[in-house]
Amino acid sequence: MKYEFHPEAFREYAHAVSRYEERQRGLGGRFIQSVEIALTAFAKHLVVGPCWKRTFAAG
Repeated sequence: MKYEFHPEAFREYAHAVSRYEERQRGLGGRFIQSVEIALTAFAKHLVVGPCWKRTFAAG
């Protein structure tokens, strides 16, 4: 799936991945998988997409 984070959201995401990985090896990867599963679910329901994108980028 192709997606793009707002730059600030990406920094927060990368920071979260790092923190999970610091807590336990492999946990950062599991977090990434969970986020990708959620983003795939959003993409399957395109009605949510435009609202989610505006809210996510502004939030």
